[in-house]
Amino acid sequence: MAHARLQIQIQSSSPAETLQFGTVFGEALQPGDFLALNGPLGAGKTLLVQGILQGLGVDNFDGRPTFVLMQPYTLADRDIEVLHVDAYRLGSQSSEEWLQLGWQDWLAENKIILVEWADYMADILPEDRIEFEIEIVPGGLSEMENEQDRSSVSSSTLRKVLLTAFGERSMQLVQMVMRN
Repeated sequence: MAHARLQIQIQSSSPAETLQFGTVFGEALQPGDFLALNGPLGAGKTLLVQGILQGLGVDNFDGRPTFVLMQPYTLADRDIEVLHVDAYRLGSQSSEEWLQLGWQDWLAENKIILVEWADYMADILPEDRIEFEIEIVPGGLSEMENEQDRSSVSSSTLRKVLLTAFGERSMQLVQMVMRN
């Protein structure tokens, strides 16, 4: 584990806000950056990835790669490859299977890597990374919803996102994004 660590908690009160946060984050990413996204089903991991990809300039988002395990995107104008990985299909404690699929090679190739359900492969994540732990706030309503008739709201749109940056590059990236 990397020793340098920074934690920041943010709140998202709508899917549009989650998408926008992802877009801002994506605009700051560079080759070698690694984002690990965790949270329960429906928390917004894929929506956050969609925003990140939009920020990187990807306009052909293919959704969750659950059935293909990994979806590559090439940023032609920057000659950068982005990998969107969904560890859900291989299940928890699937590190050995990921290693057999070439995980170490992907990390060594200086790509931008986004992993949903990263806790399923926690023991092989790189030391320098940013973890997003997304939590659905039960009964949580955004400020706008609080002003409206609560009876029309069927589920929570409020999310808490704990960002934990491990390593110098990831700490700098989080600090830069949070300043903007």
